[in-house]
Amino acid sequence: MIYWLRGHACSYATQFEPLPVTAEQVKRETQRDPLLAKVHELVMKGWSTPQDEAIKPFYQRKDELTVHCGVLMLGHRAVIPAKLRNQVLTVLHEGHLGMKSLARSYIWWPKIDKDIEHLAKSCPGCQLRQNEAGKVPLHPWEWPTTPWQRIHLDFVGPFLGQCSLSL
Repeated sequence: MIYWLRGHACSYATQFEPLPVTAEQVKRETQRDPLLAKVHELVMKGWSTPQDEAIKPFYQRKDELTVHCGVLMLGHRAVIPAKLRNQVLTVLHEGHLGMKSLARSYIWWPKIDKDIEHLAKSCPGCQLRQNEAGKVPLHPWEWPTTPWQRIHLDFVGPFLGQCSLSL
């Protein structure tokens, strides 16, 4: 899936698909959403101890919240307004596998993991794929008899923008 942002060059792309939501839509719906409008104001003007329970998940992450071009950001992830969440979840769900991981890379809202789990549990396709993963038989390795007879490698990261190889 290759996405294109207007004004950004992408010379190697052969197919363009529209983004599920635009930054302008997120900005507009953030302004219309009473909760996110309040959080936006608190980020811009300063935090006080919240009385409203709905604000508390944001207050707990207040040091990570910023506003960029009118869009609330948690670190580098966009905070998605309630009105756009189903639309975003639908696009995340197209691949079925790795929805949480993909979401954690780009977007956030309170209880997003719970929303993704609910979507996966209500999807027959996800349920079928979930059961398929457990059907692969385990193959135990023979115990090595000498040092360095067998080594294992794994990727670690990304951490500080880089991936490493663990030996």
